[in-house]
Amino acid sequence: MKKISFLLILLFSFICMFGQKNIEVPTAVTDRMMTLFPQMKTIPVSWKKTGFNYRGTLEQKDWPGAAVIDSTGKIIQTERKINPMYLPDKAKKYLDSQYKNYEVVELWAISDDKAKNTFKATVQIKEVFSFETDGVLISPKK
Repeated sequence: MKKISFLLILLFSFICMFGQKNIEVPTAVTDRMMTLFPQMKTIPVSWKKTGFNYRGTLEQKDWPGAAVIDSTGKIIQTERKINPMYLPDKAKKYLDSQYKNYEVVELWAISDDKAKNTFKATVQIKEVFSFETDGVLISPKK
C-alpha cells in the first residue's frame, strides 16, 4: 500500500512539474505587447508559443485582448473584444435580412500584420417555439 501511495505521489509530482511549462518570452515581444496593451502592467498576460510566434492573452475580465507577435517584436495579429454596438451597419443589415430575432452577444476586432481589419461576431438567434403536449411543433413553422 505504501508503494502504491508513493508511486501515485511521484506520478502527480511529475504531472504538475511538466504540465505547467513556463515559456521564456523575448523582451522584444513583451515590449511590443506593452505598447498594444499598457494595462498589462497590472493585468496578467498568459503566453503560448505557436510555431515561431508568441500569443499573449490579456486576462482582463470584461474586455480581453490578445496579440500574436514574432520573436523580433513584429505584430502578426491583434484581437480585442469590443462593444457589439460597433458592428458595421452593413453587417447589421446582413443579419437583419437573414434572421428575424438575433442579438450580437460578442464582437471581436481583429487586425492582421497588413493592417486589414475584420470583425468576428457571435450571434444568438432568439426564437420562441410552441409545442403541443405530445411534442409536435405548433409554431414557428417553416
